[in-house]
Parts: sequence; C-alpha cells; structure tokens
Amino acid sequence: MVDLYALSDNDLKIQADAIKADLRAWVNDNFTLSSPQQAYLTNLDELSVNYIGNQCSLCFLNRLPVILMQEEPSDDLPQLKFIRTENTIRTNSNDTGSFSASGTFIIRIVYQNI
Repeated sequence: MVDLYALSDNDLKIQADAIKADLRAWVNDNFTLSSPQQAYLTNLDELSVNYIGNQCSLCFLNRLPVILMQEEPSDDLPQLKFIRTENTIRTNSNDTGSFSASGTFIIRIVYQNI
C-alpha cells in the first residue's frame, strides 16, 4: 500500500480503474501467486470479484487503507478456504459535487474445518 499510495493521483487512478475492471488481472500483475492461490482466484465467484474490485478501487482513489489478513491453514485437518470482507467505509456527497470517503476495507482469508 505504501508503494501504491506513493503514486501520483493520475497513476493511482490508473491502478484504481484497473483493479475495478479486472481484479484477477490486477492481482496477477502485482503479486506472485502459488498454483493453489492462482486456482482459488480463478474460481472465485464473480460477485465476490466485482465487490472486492470495486471496494479496492474506491479505497485507492481516496487513499484509504486496504488490509489483507490471512490465517494459517491447519496441516492436520481438511479445510475450506473463505474470503471474508469487513468494510467501515463511509462516503459523503453534497449538492455542490463534493465527495469524501473515510474508513478501511479489510480482506480476511480464513479456513474452516470440513
């Protein structure tokens, strides 16, 4: 996030537009994923992909925190992997066209025993 938010407003808008348009491509362009991570991202439901991409884009444009938290999976038991989000973002718009946003978007990767 530090490197991302060090970008100029114009360059940050390009990144915000890119993550909104195609979260999967943006993640692949900016992170190195293992084969299982890549498969999970590929199979992620479109509603989730669109929601996360839109929220990240809003955060980028307003330089708000996006936090990724990941639990460690258990090696002992078979588990399902879930992505859960928490959103404290608040926006304000008025009749003069002024817009502001505050808050945090949290993406949690959690595991549940089968």
